[in-house]
Amino acid sequence: MLMPSLTRADLAADNTWTSVLRVSSSCIMDGNHQLQYSDGEPFTEGKNRGWPGDAGKAAYSFYPTAASHRSRWPYGCWFYLVRSAGVFVNVGHSLRAATRRDVHRQLGIPCAEQEDPYCTRPPGDKLYCHLARERGYDSIQIASSHFNRRPEMIVCTGKCGATAVRTACPPVPLRSPRELVSGSLPARRACKCDKRSALMNCGFGGSAEEEPVNCSVARPARAVLWHQACEKGLYPRCIGASSVGG
Repeated sequence: MLMPSLTRADLAADNTWTSVLRVSSSCIMDGNHQLQYSDGEPFTEGKNRGWPGDAGKAAYSFYPTAASHRSRWPYGCWFYLVRSAGVFVNVGHSLRAATRRDVHRQLGIPCAEQEDPYCTRPPGDKLYCHLARERGYDSIQIASSHFNRRPEMIVCTGKCGATAVRTACPPVPLRSPRELVSGSLPARRACKCDKRSALMNCGFGGSAEEEPVNCSVARPARAVLWHQACEKGLYPRCIGASSVGG
């Protein structure tokens, strides 16, 4: 499988529409074991308690009000940046970063140099959107996130920071490719996502190729679409997934 190898320069410019993919929060682990907090509350995006376990006075000595495992913050709506995915969102004023460590640096979040190479341990990404919004950003784009280089984007504004988001359909305007001309938005009908599907979409036509899917289909779809986009030459650079940890 091929994965895109992006840099900050490859990320979408401010106020443009970029192609994204998203799966339901119930699919983050697998279809049978939904990600939960220690008290059994299911993990959702939007306004939440951060990633399960992302708390503690020691980790959040730089921002004590976020130390509690019960406090809720604008976690945002998370997307995978996948060219040719078929659904577009507007990035607004976007913070662009090469890696998660770069996001931490730009937002003033501490991260251990050696012990946590991808900055996933507490303090992790719980305050990404809160601190980004304080600096005037609407979204965060990460060119190479985690060990497998996957490019991601987080929308931090509106309902993505104010309410729990449970489905693959985010509470932001969506557009399909046919509605876009050079990054601008003609006055046409918006893309309407079908919440029955675990994979973000622009609605379904009813054929066997276009119908709602479950987690077992939604979760691997991102890797398949990245690989196909790489084969079509839609990225400036791609790399074999096996060489970056799978």
